[in-house]
Amino acid sequence: MPTDFLSLLYAKLLRLYPPAHRERFSESMRQTFEDLRRHEEPGQKLYMKAFADTAAHIAAEHCRSTPAVAALVGMVFLGPFFLLNLIVVFRLEPYITWLRPDTHSNPLEWTIIAIVLLLMPAGAYVSMRPTFALHRIFWFNVLVAVFLLGVWVTLSYAIGEEIYRCEVLGIPNCD
Repeated sequence: MPTDFLSLLYAKLLRLYPPAHRERFSESMRQTFEDLRRHEEPGQKLYMKAFADTAAHIAAEHCRSTPAVAALVGMVFLGPFFLLNLIVVFRLEPYITWLRPDTHSNPLEWTIIAIVLLLMPAGAYVSMRPTFALHRIFWFNVLVAVFLLGVWVTLSYAIGEEIYRCEVLGIPNCD
């Protein structure tokens, strides 16, 4: 049983895994953490990495094994698009001047738009992850993935077409 604070904290962190994964792997993970502490030179960076990696794996395992969590996390991938939209529509300062210093779009804004748009198919993948991992169809997850891919295709076409008309062809007053 863990005796010091870090070991106790790590053991509590392992309890956040889904039950099946926790029962199968938590003891070996705890032992690996203890071995790492024993054989590596102690440092805050080492422990932060171990805790961050474990937390990321816990989230990934929940997305893989719990369909409702995967669907919810998939929908969260729409958040950056809505945030970016709020900044542009309401011209929120100082973000809008950083994003768009003059009246026209620039390569920085295009790059950010591309990244935000690419989060949508990533969200669709996360939503479908339990279907791939558990070899069963979860219809709600399929609907979320289809919705995200539909939004992605529609927005990519609309934004791409606007960038082409306004920036490439130089049509005045096209916004």
